[in-house]
Amino acid sequence: RDGKARLTVGPAPDGGNAPNTATKLRDYLGHTGPVTALAVTPDGKALVTGGDDKALRVWDVTSAKQLRVFQGHQT
Repeated sequence: RDGKARLTVGPAPDGGNAPNTATKLRDYLGHTGPVTALAVTPDGKALVTGGDDKALRVWDVTSAKQLRVFQGHQT
């Protein structure tokens, strides 16, 4: 609820337990309210987040640099 989207390590590709599944990899900073939606592009290069601030933000996954902002979206 702090306006951050966090990328963490998840389960292993085979569905088994991966070590350190709570390891934070990167913070994506920009939203002014809770982040309520998140999607990754099929090529894995971009992350799209949406939040209570009515903004959609597109991020570079590797650098966490914000690439685009779309203001005023509605659910």
